[in-house]
Amino acid sequence: AVLLGGWQNQAAEKKYVIKFGSIAPRGTIWARYFRKMKFDLQKKSKGRIKVKLYLGGIAGDEITMIRKMKNGTLQMVNLTGIGMGMIVPAMRVLEVPLLIKTEKQIDRAVKKLTPPLREKFKKKGFILAGWGEAGWVYLMTKQPFKKVSELRGRKVWMPSGGKLVKESMKELGLIPVPLGIESVLPQLQTNGIDVIYAPPSAAIGFQWYREIKYLYNIPLTNLRNANFVSKKFFKKLPEDLQKLVLQVSEENMHKSIAAVRKENRRALKVLKKKGIVFIEPPKDQVAYLNKASRNLRKRLIGKMYSKKFLQMVLKAIR
Repeated sequence: AVLLGGWQNQAAEKKYVIKFGSIAPRGTIWARYFRKMKFDLQKKSKGRIKVKLYLGGIAGDEITMIRKMKNGTLQMVNLTGIGMGMIVPAMRVLEVPLLIKTEKQIDRAVKKLTPPLREKFKKKGFILAGWGEAGWVYLMTKQPFKKVSELRGRKVWMPSGGKLVKESMKELGLIPVPLGIESVLPQLQTNGIDVIYAPPSAAIGFQWYREIKYLYNIPLTNLRNANFVSKKFFKKLPEDLQKLVLQVSEENMHKSIAAVRKENRRALKVLKKKGIVFIEPPKDQVAYLNKASRNLRKRLIGKMYSKKFLQMVLKAIR
């Protein structure tokens, strides 16, 4: 009995290490909430869980991190829509430009699509552990324009692996140039690109605003991100720790959304103060962009998502 008791205590005290990877740089809102998640997990598990954070792409780009999740080098990651789309392309329906136009709509659409997407990710070996976001994305340029047709032939930055951005920009007649984040500023400085497609907070955080002169004041899409736990690792955790990991991750991601929305609203004001000119799109241009969005969303049925998924979003946002 003494031996059995000792064995049970040992089992109860078993420790689990979570190596967590993200491309989010230190000092960002997401990094702040990842640190809070680490603290909460370690404290609430009474030291049974230890979290090691690998931020700012230290663990590699998203393709590398996905591979590391599969081979067990990482147990948990935060992925952007691009990374998520590499695992489950259907989730990109949430980021189709001008499909979702308000925060209420994005919240409803995410809520509606979470159960089917959760299952799709689980089948691929990834446990969805809370949605986050990077915020609304705007077109920002070095040269003035009123009509979107004036951008035809201009070179626009596209994140590496961003198939949706590529299709979206081609629909508008722009030339997408795939680059890592670290290459955007030098390319803006040397006219390698003259248009970016980003949230205001990113334009400030990465210093892109120094080269940008104009912002087209219509939010095009809301960029998503999410935390994932390796299914293989998750199954090894005792039930109480499984619940704790999901609960703590989801709570912190939920809080990060409110903080990101506040930060992006503030960032828009900062850009104005920095002298960025906000171009208000005329009604005919809003109509033109909406038409391009309808064409694009139809074109992507069967390539990225099913008609059923698109209809679920349209129904949720009505």
